[in-house]
Amino acid sequence: MNIAHHVELGHHLFPDKIALIFEDKSYTYKQVDQIANRVANGLRGMGIHKRDRVALFLPKIPEFVISYLGILKIGAIAVSVNVMLKTAEVSYILNDCAAKAIILQPSYQVRR
Repeated sequence: MNIAHHVELGHHLFPDKIALIFEDKSYTYKQVDQIANRVANGLRGMGIHKRDRVALFLPKIPEFVISYLGILKIGAIAVSVNVMLKTAEVSYILNDCAAKAIILQPSYQVRR
């Protein structure tokens, strides 16, 4: 059991309770679980499997939490990469962890 399972349980027990608040927006357990399921399904559709590594190159935003949960739902491994790192440091981490996918904001560019 991992945190994604607890969010699923929250979805079933109290779907309309607030699970996540960021600035002026809040997300219920139902919303978080449903979006995390979409992330999980998208990753599966890309060929990501159990134990594959997926890098999260996101700042502290709801998409980080939701993507993390989606990664856990398929049994993949989330690799958090600090967005404040320099390019060489990010490259080292991505090469070292052998991530099969990277989740990032469209405004970020990762060069390999």
